[in-house]
Amino acid sequence: MTLRWVPIGVLAPDESYLVHVEDQTTGRIYELSTRANQTTLPPSQTEVDDGEAHTFAWTVVVVREGEASDVVSGAHFEARTFTWGNQ
Repeated sequence: MTLRWVPIGVLAPDESYLVHVEDQTTGRIYELSTRANQTTLPPSQTEVDDGEAHTFAWTVVVVREGEASDVVSGAHFEARTFTWGNQ
């Protein structure tokens, strides 16, 4: 599964996108950092084998790397959701 978003422009050398994905059905959370404006989730994060549809919520923020990653002011993307399930 690939998630894509509109880039904010050119990221500074010390900035990246932090992608936060939560399976709202199980509460499982997956986070990753990327400089691209898309990411592919590993199958282990979206596999559902309980026969139910799962609702996932995902957000993207721009963070500045360092000793503690700081969210760049005004660089939040609106939360999105999708439903996924094995048929």
